[in-house]
Amino acid sequence: MQLTTWLRLVLGRPFRRAGHRTALVAAGLPLHLAAVPLWLWLLGTMAALVRAPGAVAVTPLPVLLTLVVTPLLTVGQRRRYRALVGKDLPRPAVPGPGRNWRSAVRRLTGRALWRQVCYHAVAGPLLAVLDLAVLAVWAVALVAASIYVWIWALPPQWRVTDLGYTTQAAYITAGGLALLFLGPRLTGALVRLETRAAEVLLGPSRTEKLARRVADLAESRAGVLDAADAERRRMDRDLHDGAQP
Repeated sequence: MQLTTWLRLVLGRPFRRAGHRTALVAAGLPLHLAAVPLWLWLLGTMAALVRAPGAVAVTPLPVLLTLVVTPLLTVGQRRRYRALVGKDLPRPAVPGPGRNWRSAVRRLTGRALWRQVCYHAVAGPLLAVLDLAVLAVWAVALVAASIYVWIWALPPQWRVTDLGYTTQAAYITAGGLALLFLGPRLTGALVRLETRAAEVLLGPSRTEKLARRVADLAESRAGVLDAADAERRRMDRDLHDGAQP
């Protein structure tokens, strides 16, 4: 019984929450690649501008579309983390509440929007490469670990001439099993990296965090002072009422 428990802990521990993390990586791949066509369009228009200066009117369109799509991609990233790993990414402070043109200008020039643009346009494609690498590791591991199943599914005339139930297939199976145990660790490391990047670029900045912490401390201090003042008045009232008789 103890041996079974030990084997379950040793063999099953790496695969805890591996499914959710792998789903998080797979769901993040299209979101990380969503801004790539816009930036390829921008590069294409800049190259066309070099050849034909009359194309200058088309150049701002990819940038404007990126600014429009960025909040939608950020919402998708927040929902991805909330649905698959149960994590709520903190929201940055929105400058200038309102619907007038000054509020729109403050939002367009605010650091929060451009940090989100940096995430989707720069960090996103780099993370997409890592997503593809981790998913490829899982695919190769599953195929290699089940090589005997694939051999059995092949026509009989191919089993001996190509692989067969020989030492080569055993080596492939062992390599697939090793990749299966490596996959959860790679996925976990990638999820931690993506979470850190999302918190830094999609969440509040360090200054905003410090400001929120100071505001929370001031609020809690005011609450403690109010409670102490209320308790002091209650004690004075009790002493006064007790001294009347």
